[in-house]
Amino acid sequence: MKLVTDGYEFDFAHAVALYKFDEPDKSNAHYHGLSYCMKAVDVIAEFPNFQLWIEIKDYPQLRLEQIRKGEKGRSGKTIVREIQETLKLKFRDTFLYRYGEGCNKKIVYVCLTNFNNKECEDFCKQLKKEIPAGKKGPRWSSELVASEHCFVVDIHAWKRNFDSIFGTCKRIQ
Repeated sequence: MKLVTDGYEFDFAHAVALYKFDEPDKSNAHYHGLSYCMKAVDVIAEFPNFQLWIEIKDYPQLRLEQIRKGEKGRSGKTIVREIQETLKLKFRDTFLYRYGEGCNKKIVYVCLTNFNNKECEDFCKQLKKEIPAGKKGPRWSSELVASEHCFVVDIHAWKRNFDSIFGTCKRIQ
């Protein structure tokens, strides 16, 4: 299955479904209708035993420089902190959407970005803490997502780590 969205082409031969989840078109079957109050990941790929959620965060060079300098965003928090909160909320709200749809497959959450390796590592560590990945509440029967199934990667890391597992992803423009 192939999908082109947000400047990327995904080709997942073993997926049973692949679609833009943050769908703005009301006539599309995957339109969820709650974007006025909830966030959503960009892409969902459904495989027989798990679901892959992909959030795409590609920033222009100027924004990357602001992020790296620790500049503040509109909220008064650093841009880094705003991005981390957005990634967390996209996961949580998508979890609620999928729960409401009756989907209970294991989740793999990948944030595809144009950060460098160190930034990807730092974002991933923070994201795992905030979701929380690999942890469950004292009364929960399972964790939201396994720690080893939560990633922040650039296109090169995708190719190295995921091409043979999920399928290919390439930048298009």
